[in-house]
Amino acid sequence: MIIDRIEAIPYRIPYCKALRDGVGTMMGNQIDTQLGTAATLTFGAAFRSTSRRPAELSNYLDMSDDLIASPLTIADGVMRVSDAPGVGIDIDDDKLRHYRRGTA
Repeated sequence: MIIDRIEAIPYRIPYCKALRDGVGTMMGNQIDTQLGTAATLTFGAAFRSTSRRPAELSNYLDMSDDLIASPLTIADGVMRVSDAPGVGIDIDDDKLRHYRRGTA
């Protein structure tokens, strides 16, 4: 079972059922931004079974730009969870303004 996307709360229920039933789990994302990747990383790190398994979290490397102030890094095949609050990232306000679409 691959747990993906940034909606961590809805995924907790199927994740816990998978653990109960002995189904292997891993973390992954599907062309998420670095914000989505940070959320997936944080969620996966919260559980022993996923924090000790490989994850598919490098899809953000295919994007030309992102909204976070400090890029995520992969060093020696490992991504580290930030000590900062929340999912550990800060939004770059200038980039947010640049990519903002008109408001309704």
